[in-house]
Amino acid sequence: MRTSVGYFPGHRFVIALIWLATIAFIGWWSASEFSSGAYDGDALGGDAKNYLVAIDSMRQGGDVYREGMATLRNYLATAGVNASRRAPLVYWYPPLSLHIFKYLAPLRDSTLDYLYAAVFTLSWLILLKVGYSLASVQERKWLQFLLPLCVFFPGLLADLGVFALNIAIILYALILLGAQRGWRHNRWFWFYLAVFFAAIFKPYMLTLLALPLLTGRRQWRPAIFAAISGLALFALQAWLWPQQMEEFRQLYQLVQTSTHDFGYGPSGLFCQYLWRHGVQTGSIFPGCGLVWITALFAALSFLSLRLKENPELRDSWRAIALIGVICLSPRVTACETSAVMIPMLLVCLRAAACFVRQARPEEGAALAALTGKSGGTSRSLAVFLGLFVALNLLNSLAPAWFTTEFYTLAAVLVVALVSALRLRHFAQLSTSRANLHANLCPN
Repeated sequence: MRTSVGYFPGHRFVIALIWLATIAFIGWWSASEFSSGAYDGDALGGDAKNYLVAIDSMRQGGDVYREGMATLRNYLATAGVNASRRAPLVYWYPPLSLHIFKYLAPLRDSTLDYLYAAVFTLSWLILLKVGYSLASVQERKWLQFLLPLCVFFPGLLADLGVFALNIAIILYALILLGAQRGWRHNRWFWFYLAVFFAAIFKPYMLTLLALPLLTGRRQWRPAIFAAISGLALFALQAWLWPQQMEEFRQLYQLVQTSTHDFGYGPSGLFCQYLWRHGVQTGSIFPGCGLVWITALFAALSFLSLRLKENPELRDSWRAIALIGVICLSPRVTACETSAVMIPMLLVCLRAAACFVRQARPEEGAALAALTGKSGGTSRSLAVFLGLFVALNLLNSLAPAWFTTEFYTLAAVLVVALVSALRLRHFAQLSTSRANLHANLCPN
């Protein structure tokens, strides 16, 4: 029998009003920011425009990478004259992605605009749906009212994390849809296919292959095969299109020279620190990323040993593991955090509820809090709104956006790992009690 998660009559109407108000505000904000010139044309929807420029260049027989290098060299030559000017966006995905976009060249620009907007919107809704599915029945009572507000997560609206319309949102939607099927049936083929496709545009997304290892069963062989296939596909491009690959490599170096944008993950911020002190980071960045990936994956693997097989704790572990896998990425950006907004929210609220219930002598209260089954709709709403306002104020007032985003993500990751340790403790207790019961009652 299906149980509604609403807790008062007419709640669907209220949800519809919240969605309409959010959409209206986003439309007004986008129009006002664009018309006032608060952001230049490369910011609002800049990534989507960048893809369109690349497609238009291929229509006219141009060289996308050479044009990008010319744009960045011109910027570097005039950067001292106008220091406040932002580095222009250029297309710097691997050559195979260009050959995929080439099939869209026959379409008109207006058709491409509407098509991309529709796919992007659908992808954003998929991310919300997958995050919502990780919530317990008790949490869905209040989470359904807050889904539209996720677009105002710190850094996504004010800093155009989502409104740059980066293709990463579409890629993460495909990947998490595949992960959802893997969680339900332990069939990860579509997940591996989605990651393989995403690596065509962003090779660093291959780190997401750690997710089935941490949350699935017997996935080592297919995950390793998918990783080797993704790396081989990247290497194969140097043989298929050697000139384009060399131009891509030169363009990548120019992008790092002009933007110094390594993301706000630990390795990215470390490389920014080195760059500010005059150290060339082009060859250091991959090494730093590898050290970070190895350390974090070892910690997550240790925590997953008991949690992924425990039916009572499995759903809670999936939200924690998803945050950890996102943090494995050597280049963490607003697109990565947008993919795990709801898991981040759930993990933080569950940890806060567990902390409040620490004073209770029974462990059941803490376990219910960590698994999202403790109820408390009004309290959860109040805590969410408090965190929401505080984080947005911090993001608006902080002088360095990347550092603020890193502290936010690092704090959530620490909370997630501590919660996983607590869950692992409960799993060990459950196993010990089961063994004790089996010894006392062998029949």
